[in-house]
Amino acid sequence: MFSLEEIQSQANTPTKYSNQHNKSSFMQALLSNVLNPKTVLVYITIMPQFIDLNENVNQQLIMLAFILTLLAVCWFLTLVYVIDYAKKWLNNSKFQKAFQKSTGLILIGFGIKTGI
Repeated sequence: MFSLEEIQSQANTPTKYSNQHNKSSFMQALLSNVLNPKTVLVYITIMPQFIDLNENVNQQLIMLAFILTLLAVCWFLTLVYVIDYAKKWLNNSKFQKAFQKSTGLILIGFGIKTGI
């Protein structure tokens, strides 16, 4: 079976992805985002409320798209920071020992509960 050490060593070994793999992953993500119907629904239902038809509509749409992109970038950067912090915290040996002991006790409790 897999042990925690084996999984960690596999996660820590650097892997080399080919340029073709990166391009394929990018295209998959791009198509997933472009063809996402929720994004289109947001633009169709929410964006017209913020558009003044007496002004330059294209300029307003570009500005709203820029603001939306800026918000998305800020959100994802925050998410990456939080995940990186959680990764460091979860890799702490004290946390791993406490987690293994607590999950072991929970599984023993489930076994006792099942046996009773």
